[in-house]
Amino acid sequence: RGLVRHVGVSNFHLRHLEPLLEGGTVEAPFVNQVEWHLGWHDDALLNFSRRNGIQLQAYSPLGGGGTTTGHSGGVALDNPVIARVARGH
Repeated sequence: RGLVRHVGVSNFHLRHLEPLLEGGTVEAPFVNQVEWHLGWHDDALLNFSRRNGIQLQAYSPLGGGGTTTGHSGGVALDNPVIARVARGH
């Protein structure tokens, strides 16, 4: 006991987190790294994470390609508002 301060997980969705925390024998993960961007987000996961003190960390925040979620990638870069801000910098 006491050897680990925080545990993080990756790609855990509600179907993974709910059973993990149900028994009360496992402490909630400190962070959950998930795909999160303008074209893909999960409000239920966000709300669950907030209630249970789990930080969400986004990967692919610009909606990069190569994902399995059905979008073609580059979601944020195709957004006209994001493109306008990017041109200004």
